[in-house]
Amino acid sequence: MYCSECGKELPDDALICTNCGVPTESYSNEEQKIRNESVSNTQTNYVNTYNAYNSVQKISLYVFIGCLIAALFCTFISVSYYSAYKESVKESANSLTDGYGNVDWGNVYSNSYQNSYQSSMSNYRIYKTFKYLAVFLYVICTVCLIIYFYNKKNEVYLN
Repeated sequence: MYCSECGKELPDDALICTNCGVPTESYSNEEQKIRNESVSNTQTNYVNTYNAYNSVQKISLYVFIGCLIAALFCTFISVSYYSAYKESVKESANSLTDGYGNVDWGNVYSNSYQNSYQSSMSNYRIYKTFKYLAVFLYVICTVCLIIYFYNKKNEVYLN
């Protein structure tokens, strides 16, 4: 190979002329390869970043929808058991009184009072369990929305 500027003979792997310092043809090819790799890597990084943001958005949206449905279901169950709890408390209070509203303490140990008391406490525990579960699911929904909108705000757009 010869230098295009001064004409001096150069080794085949030379990138610049040792006589005049002008870059050789192989240097231009090497520089072009590096530029192409850099552009390709940059495009790949943009695509990977876009895909990562997109998948996080999709996952957070799906988790939000699932948790919202579950939270609404838990709220419905909780309200239903709270109503049953209130009815059970009324029943147990009625089983303690005689027909005139006076407390008959002899009925405290009766089976009807014990059964209604157990029923009311069971309904109360179920109500509380579903209530706290619904609150927990609403918190997860809120976190998912925060993640979704944070990623939406920082979304990378491809040109």
